[in-house]
Amino acid sequence: MNYIDAHVHVWTDDTAYYPLTAGYKKEDMKPPRFTPEDLFRHTKPAGVDRINLIQMSFYGFDKPRSFTTKDGGRSGTVDRVPGPDRRSGSAAC
Repeated sequence: MNYIDAHVHVWTDDTAYYPLTAGYKKEDMKPPRFTPEDLFRHTKPAGVDRINLIQMSFYGFDKPRSFTTKDGGRSGTVDRVPGPDRRSGSAAC
């Protein structure tokens, strides 16, 4: 079957490269990391073949994030979609 997970977060413990926004610290990240590779270990067995990434709040809401995984060369971008309600945006992968 083909499933879409419509609300997914990924994050890394590499806060030097991906700094946290004001008010957050590394200890707030639980688990400390959940990367695209970690995500695919859950989605593949469940038949999920498309995901919609939502930026984690501890990165803020104004910084696009890109990723490339070691799993089949998948890549994508997490970005803010402009809108009047100022909620964080997402981009389908």
